[in-house]
Amino acid sequence: MTRSSSGGPASVNYATSNNTAFASIDYTATSGTLNWAAGDATSKTFNVPLTDTHSATGTNKFVNLTLSAPTGATLGGPSTSQIQIQGSGGPGSLLFSPSTYAANEASGPVTITVARSGGTGGAVSVKLHDQRRHRRRRHQLHDRQRHADVAQRRRYG
Repeated sequence: MTRSSSGGPASVNYATSNNTAFASIDYTATSGTLNWAAGDATSKTFNVPLTDTHSATGTNKFVNLTLSAPTGATLGGPSTSQIQIQGSGGPGSLLFSPSTYAANEASGPVTITVARSGGTGGAVSVKLHDQRRHRRRRHQLHDRQRHADVAQRRRYG
């Protein structure tokens, strides 16, 4: 709030109210009085604490702001406003970045990057599998099963 002249003392009440955002869920309800002493024309501020609800990116919620009951001054325009709370993204998506890798087989290990995109809300994890090791294990299990089948046929005939 800015006072346009520095006459006598002045004050104004401020308050938040629900729009599409809700107090105690998306923000902390706030109200109070801003005061100016005689000769003071400096801007005054107040804080509205926001709650990170990990809403999806692109999700916007609004909080109403209102100035009222001025003393020693009149309300200029606008005396109402809004806070637009933008979603922090939810958990997002995990993806390979880049989507393909090329490497010379003699160059040693390849560093693979997994990126998080579209949000930072909450902890996430990814489990990676070495396909060669997975295939080798699958073949070993298949070979064991085949040997077991052969042994069973020999036993029972």
